[in-house]
Amino acid sequence: IFHNEAWSTLLRSVHSALSRTQPDLLREVILVDDCSTLAFLGAPLDKYFRQFPKVKIVRAEKKGGLIKARLLGFEASTAQVVVFLDAHIECYPDWADSLLLQIKLNPKAVVFPLIDNINDKTFGIGCNKNPVHYANFHLKNLFFDWIEIPKREFDRRKDITIPFR
Repeated sequence: IFHNEAWSTLLRSVHSALSRTQPDLLREVILVDDCSTLAFLGAPLDKYFRQFPKVKIVRAEKKGGLIKARLLGFEASTAQVVVFLDAHIECYPDWADSLLLQIKLNPKAVVFPLIDNINDKTFGIGCNKNPVHYANFHLKNLFFDWIEIPKREFDRRKDITIPFR
């Protein structure tokens, strides 16, 4: 999902998802444009991504914000599993493996990846290897907030890929 994102950051995000996800695990990358006004995010972006058959661009008719943009992307998806990523991230190698494993173990699970952000000033990677909050997402009413992770949860987990409860 993007709105007036820098060209280099957006492409870096998409290419990291394409190159660092096993091809058989990635059906498509859907870019949702939440009504960007920058010309290079229009026809030039469409032209650039024509060479990547897994990339599809969906454009909002009017700016709707993050949740509406995510819903547009979800509606356009043809995959069994949908993962939402920001447009200024960098996926690490095989980032999707542990995420999809958790869904396989519990098909009703709603999981969130821990993905590195691209710093908007330095373009360096903002690594978050030890999160202190996790996302609380209620599918019924699309409510979202951040909850502090209790110390006992960190102590319980023997591996960083084990989900928080």
